[in-house]
Amino acid sequence: MKWFVLFNAVLELGAGVVFLFAPFLIPDVDPGDANAMTLCRMYGAAAFALGWYALLVFLNFREGPLRGWLKVFPVFHLGVALASFHGVQAGIESFGGPLALHGILGLICLILLFTRKKMPLA
Repeated sequence: MKWFVLFNAVLELGAGVVFLFAPFLIPDVDPGDANAMTLCRMYGAAAFALGWYALLVFLNFREGPLRGWLKVFPVFHLGVALASFHGVQAGIESFGGPLALHGILGLICLILLFTRKKMPLA
């Protein structure tokens, strides 16, 4: 469980840095489109913040913060998957990768949330 939290932290911190500081590196994003660049940077800020949160949960691994993490991250991952699904439906095939990745991570988070035995908070 702890390593899954770290995996999410590294993934979101990395994506956050790229989307926030170098959105021109993202395929199919036109560097001349100010709207697209701004939206990428907004996503980058959100991803970086969630990655930071996951890193703090990993570094201070206890039941309380983990419960919060397991309630927040499925919303994030499944929300990004839903947005990516709409992109795929609109004919933007490059959203298939984010749809699959965030959909799988969101489902894993939900499975962990609903199958994990709650430990008493100390």
